[in-house]
Amino acid sequence: MPGAETGRTRGVNVGQCADSESECLYLATDSRATENSAGLHVVAVRLQTGELLWQFSSSYAATGGLYWSTPAVPVLMDLDQDRHNDTLVIGDLTGQLWALNLNDGNAYGGAPVYTVPANIEEPIGAAVSVYGNTVVFGTGGVAGSDEQQQYALYKVKISSEGGSLLWR
Repeated sequence: MPGAETGRTRGVNVGQCADSESECLYLATDSRATENSAGLHVVAVRLQTGELLWQFSSSYAATGGLYWSTPAVPVLMDLDQDRHNDTLVIGDLTGQLWALNLNDGNAYGGAPVYTVPANIEEPIGAAVSVYGNTVVFGTGGVAGSDEQQQYALYKVKISSEGGSLLWR
């Protein structure tokens, strides 16, 4: 599997690369860089050649059952509405919503575009849904419901500078 710290995955997304001339595979995995940390790891791979284009990692403390969970499949977005995907959106298991630039894999604003109020108690375990420049997602679990987790639906507007909550 390409990239350092690449772990388990629940699936991939295939779509146009940032250059608009080739197809890319976008993959999110869990990451365990050290014994006491877990995290989100995302890679972009050129589909025709297998070339690793970029990788993104965000680590968090390895606590609770979510440590062993895998992140959802990332979703493509056309943020500037020019009919070409330019952003990859994914939630992590600590309640952070990430928007990554397809050119280089860097997070817009250098940070999550939105973080849910309860953080790790409100994981974003399923794929988000994109509509225009907004993202709708649910929180609370990964593969199934857990009575100990909080649940909510969110709608967040995304920009290259960050995100803003539209409703919860």
